Amino acid sequence: MAVISNRSVALLPLAVNLVGTILAIAIVVMFIAPRTALATLAIVAFLPFLSGALRRRCEVSLVPPPLVVACGFLAVYVLASAAWSAAPLLAIYTAAIGLLILALAWVAVAGIELLSPLRAQKLSNAVAIGFAIGLAFLFVEELTNDAVKLFFYKNLPFITRNPKHMVLRDTEVVTLAFYLSNRSMAIASLLLWPVLGLLAVLFAAPSHKPLRTLFVLGLSAMASATVLMSQHETSAIALAAGAVAFATAMIWRRLAFGMVIAGWACAILFVIPMAHFAYDTLLLQKSQSLPFSAKARIVLWKYTATLIPHAPIIGVGANSTEVLDLRRGAVPVLPGEPMPLRTARHAHNIYLQVWYELGVIGAALLALIGASAAGAMRRLSGSVQPYALATFATSAAMAATSWSLWQEWFLAAFAMAAVFIWLNECLKRGAATVMAQSPKLGLDRIPLSPAAVSQ
Repeated sequence: MAVISNRSVALLPLAVNLVGTILAIAIVVMFIAPRTALATLAIVAFLPFLSGALRRRCEVSLVPPPLVVACGFLAVYVLASAAWSAAPLLAIYTAAIGLLILALAWVAVAGIELLSPLRAQKLSNAVAIGFAIGLAFLFVEELTNDAVKLFFYKNLPFITRNPKHMVLRDTEVVTLAFYLSNRSMAIASLLLWPVLGLLAVLFAAPSHKPLRTLFVLGLSAMASATVLMSQHETSAIALAAGAVAFATAMIWRRLAFGMVIAGWACAILFVIPMAHFAYDTLLLQKSQSLPFSAKARIVLWKYTATLIPHAPIIGVGANSTEVLDLRRGAVPVLPGEPMPLRTARHAHNIYLQVWYELGVIGAALLALIGASAAGAMRRLSGSVQPYALATFATSAAMAATSWSLWQEWFLAAFAMAAVFIWLNECLKRGAATVMAQSPKLGLDRIPLSPAAVSQ
């Protein structure tokens, strides 16, 4: 076996193969069109097998890990709730999508576990490169007020124009709605910490420390600037929560675990009284310092919380919120408030949504998912745990003030973040294996034939 040249060794952390190129492109497309997240997760699930994973003599356990089991319990309960849901077909569809996403995530984890260290490295390269390109696109768009999208709208007349989401002058698109980038910001926030973890392993060699510092600081700064330039306050809050969890984990790991799990438990246990407190005592819905979207959420949370006691054990059924809200008809706006006292399509708070639609049983299953995630994070390598904790904290914060839990792209983004954390773990284990076999070698100095470099 020949060792690749010094120049090739230096560039190996940036090497990708055809499979990696497909994955990188899929991630970039997901940043541009976030609703493709489910398709991207499917690509993540099956590409490791196309990369040659099945040729390795390694057995993967067919017993699902506790986190998958916990998520499966919730999906099955969502399916059962179709029996009393106001939208039974939607409940069945929601459960089916949830089970599909769960299956794809499990397949992805199994495929990644089968990869050799080199192939895991190349897959990680693809994830990092795709993320960097996608993030750069978002950065340019926010900096130039969607100049790239507007260019294509103006020069490709066959692209569909929706007056609901843009300002038109005749058929020419003048500006796009500010909220169109919100989903992209959420994906960037959810995937940032897993990607930073991959870079930390890919450039772990002492000779690569300057590159590691450059890439990590550069991506972190670009992500922060992009999110802050956008109008998506939830992503900014989620990034901050992740940063606090990461910094705490680097200094005091046990405290970081306690903070993250306690935050998850409090969000589930106290979301109902907090919704009442924010509306009745703090009167945040009348605050002059909060943006309209925040005040509207206070109203949504309050009214949703008042409905939970009507079906406290089993809830009103998955995906019933909008149907039940429409049955109320027109509701007047109270003086000084931003919107009528109603639930609208969903509560913009996953914890409250689960309580309302799935009751205490659903809340208990959500708590079980958090406990299972905590156990999974504790079993990770020590150097991967801070990135996992930051990802969990970011996800938990994102869940508190954003979209419905039942949106396909949103569930797929959560699953993808978890899968990429597992890719961190497998990459780290591969590096440790190489080091154990030859202490003078690192992950970036794996002996391989010249032919293997191009695979």
